[in-house]
Amino acid sequence: MAASGLVEIVQVGSVAPHFDGGVTGAADAVLASGASAVLAFDDIVAFGLISRFTVRGVRVPEEMSVVGCDDIALSGMAAPPLTTVSVPKTHGARAAVDLLCRILATPAAEGEQPPQRVLPTHLVVRGSTAALDRRQRA
Repeated sequence: MAASGLVEIVQVGSVAPHFDGGVTGAADAVLASGASAVLAFDDIVAFGLISRFTVRGVRVPEEMSVVGCDDIALSGMAAPPLTTVSVPKTHGARAAVDLLCRILATPAAEGEQPPQRVLPTHLVVRGSTAALDRRQRA
């Protein structure tokens, strides 16, 4: 979508991958950027973002859409329920161990890329995101 000009991606920097990273590190930077949505490193950082947005009086999802990554159990129970990218955790852990064992058994030659695995993911749409036209009317 960014390549087509439909959205602009603004990277606000990296933060600590925990709740406080969203609260103290990212939320104010996201607001200062003028963004209308944020994709967090993981669901816990997303919860920190939502917490800080609430303190700042920014309504989620009416004024800011928030998306996490990893679909932890609490994501569906949060207020609002968190939209998140779901990843196959068990398969991911198995793939990581398998790749590590393969790399240790047969190190890559110089200049050769290490083996990779692409795991299926999907977006779980919940209450922390809104359509752009809905936010514009809010």
